[in-house]
Amino acid sequence: KGTGDRGTFDPELHDVFVNLRVVEVDDTGNLRRSLILDRKTTGDVHDIWHFVKQSEYKHLAILGPPGSGKTTIMQHIVMTLTIPRLRRKVRAPRKIPIFLFLREHASGIKENPEISVVALVNKRLETMVSKLHPDWIERQLHQGNCLILLDGLDEVSEDDTRRIVSQWVRMQIENYPDNHFYVSSRPGGY
Repeated sequence: KGTGDRGTFDPELHDVFVNLRVVEVDDTGNLRRSLILDRKTTGDVHDIWHFVKQSEYKHLAILGPPGSGKTTIMQHIVMTLTIPRLRRKVRAPRKIPIFLFLREHASGIKENPEISVVALVNKRLETMVSKLHPDWIERQLHQGNCLILLDGLDEVSEDDTRRIVSQWVRMQIENYPDNHFYVSSRPGGY
């Protein structure tokens, strides 16, 4: 979102490199360990596809300061997974990306903490031209075919609402354990 002013050179999203801190999350949503180490001290830096391709990294938190590219890298994942030539280029698995801005759903989750990610996706699809069968998303989730990207936990401004949304994320992980869940946040908001 911006002013709409464009320069003479507009790089494609897949050409933009963003190096963020990625940390592994256990099944309860707690941080386990840092996965991208400081290049200056270890020389060990991986891109996001290193983690997407490995099933051991099912639940990740993408942490970074404002403007560091958390949303951009999530959009990059979505775009790459949905464009076959890009997916093949990085050898990414066939996962159906589900991208949700948590700030847009926080009040609905607070009102109904039992709402499923399926209900949120189907509600979003109602506003689009999509003609997917309502049960299709749920089948894909139960089969473990999805990568759910939940952007901006820190953008849920009220502490109690953020706590409820965090519990909701944990519940989705428990309800759909065979899928991958990535959450982005500023470090202080996680």
